[in-house]
Amino acid sequence: MKTIGIGTDIVENKRLDNLELIKKFLSKEEFEYFIKIKNRIEALSFAAGRFAAKEAIIKAYDKKISLSNIKIVNNNNGKPIVFLDNKKINNLLLSISHEKNYTIAFVILLEN
Repeated sequence: MKTIGIGTDIVENKRLDNLELIKKFLSKEEFEYFIKIKNRIEALSFAAGRFAAKEAIIKAYDKKISLSNIKIVNNNNGKPIVFLDNKKINNLLLSISHEKNYTIAFVILLEN
């Protein structure tokens, strides 16, 4: 498969310490998971991961996409699965990594 786009984004986790902002970019399912996380640091890390991943996805596509139209869920092994407008994206590879105060995401968009 040929690579047709890449994207990366890094976020300082505490930058997202704003519930109204988080509500704007998390899907309903992502937000429901987020509010169940009791540890504030872990919750911010989760939100930062979703934000960084969505920004990286938009960069890989190189077109205007709303953050709220992207949903990321994890499979049973923890691998992130991406949905765009509720349609599973099979030609996209996503990695999200966390380190103390920062979260980074990297995306490779492959030709169908």
